[in-house]
Amino acid sequence: MEKALKTAKPKVYSLLKLNQALQGLIERELGQRLFWVKAEIAQFTVSKAGHAYLELIEEVDGIKKASVQAIIWATSLSHLKLKLGENFRALLKEGSEIVFLCRIEFHEIYGLKLRISDVDLSFTLGELEKRKQKNIESLKAEGLFTLNSQTFEGRVIQRIALITSSQAAAFQDFNEHLRRNEQGYKFVIDHFEAKVQGHDSPKTLLAALAKVPTENYDAIAFIRGGGSKLDLDAFNDLELCRAAAQIDIPVLTGIGHESDLSILDMIVKSPHSTPTALADYLIDKMQNFESQLLENFNHIRRAASHGIGLQQVKLERYIEILGKYPISNVQQKRGVIHNNAGALIRLSADKINENEVLLKLYQQRLTRQPQVKLKDIEAPKLADIKERLSRLLDYQLKVQSNTVQRIAQAIQLVEPRNTLRRGYSISRHNGQAIKDSKELQIGDEIESILFNGKVISEVKRIENE
Repeated sequence: MEKALKTAKPKVYSLLKLNQALQGLIERELGQRLFWVKAEIAQFTVSKAGHAYLELIEEVDGIKKASVQAIIWATSLSHLKLKLGENFRALLKEGSEIVFLCRIEFHEIYGLKLRISDVDLSFTLGELEKRKQKNIESLKAEGLFTLNSQTFEGRVIQRIALITSSQAAAFQDFNEHLRRNEQGYKFVIDHFEAKVQGHDSPKTLLAALAKVPTENYDAIAFIRGGGSKLDLDAFNDLELCRAAAQIDIPVLTGIGHESDLSILDMIVKSPHSTPTALADYLIDKMQNFESQLLENFNHIRRAASHGIGLQQVKLERYIEILGKYPISNVQQKRGVIHNNAGALIRLSADKINENEVLLKLYQQRLTRQPQVKLKDIEAPKLADIKERLSRLLDYQLKVQSNTVQRIAQAIQLVEPRNTLRRGYSISRHNGQAIKDSKELQIGDEIESILFNGKVISEVKRIENE
């Protein structure tokens, strides 16, 4: 029996027959049935004819477990572009996980392929939303969700670290909007290159953020133009948001969107819907600061003007008082001198009269007493009285003389000629002393009295302080 089997020839099938058998088997078993399949796009290319060729894979813990080729015919691809709209490029790209409708086909030459006719956008968006909510919960649990929003933001943001792609239109729009602002404000913008779309964009954004020396800037700004939810998914990346939340200066965003906020928008100090809106915000801050400065300046100027006005009134009053003081003081001192002189005369007269009475009394006594007694007894007393009277008169005269000298010295101090001797002059116009330059006009003739002589002048210029 074993010998017979060894001598029997095996049936050999051609490859074409085998493939045709497989094709027939698949068509009989599956026919035109359609399947919804979930897979990740490993490769995606579009031919010149408009057909899309894909390599689809499934990985578990980073290990490839399944792989298959797929195709989207040009007609179906055009239909998907219309259906997906702005999400088309973000969804059908390498690295995306999609749920698609397909039928299984086998060709004798090209082998097994999945022909894709539709893509379920809601699945992808749902997965994105689930991941977004999970990342938000993680940031909140780590205490990072509101961390950057609590950083101090200066009244002026002038030095900006800009993270975006230099190839994006938003880059040019943002820079031009700030550079050509109507107020002429100057901004210092340093660009840090990063991709803002594609599966590797979160890594490049994170790398650019790590390069920023925060001590050199007032804020960091992330910008990109408009896009779909899928386009903005890079700004939902957990690691990027973690890093941005822990920056010690304000982080600003100008990520184009109409209603949906990325996680980065939620956690930063100041989010804005477009790059232009962010630029307007920076310009408005500068303008508000300038307006406040001008208001403070005007307030200070008004207060200073009011204070100077009050001091000017006081100064004019003091000038008026000082102008009248020498005359009134001289008059006062003159009165004191007259009073003291009168008192001195009266006192001297009284003393003389008093002494004359004493002399007459003694004269009468002397005439009644013998000459011997007058000579021996009363002569010393008389001499003593004369000496006391002489000393009293000398003392009174000296006191009054000192008083008169002090009064005379005071008069000399305020004497106008002594004031003139120190370099001052008295200017008169039409016989009246000039106190204010506003009393004169160009061409007026004024008379200046000096210590020696006088000068006649003509007014050429008037300066009012």
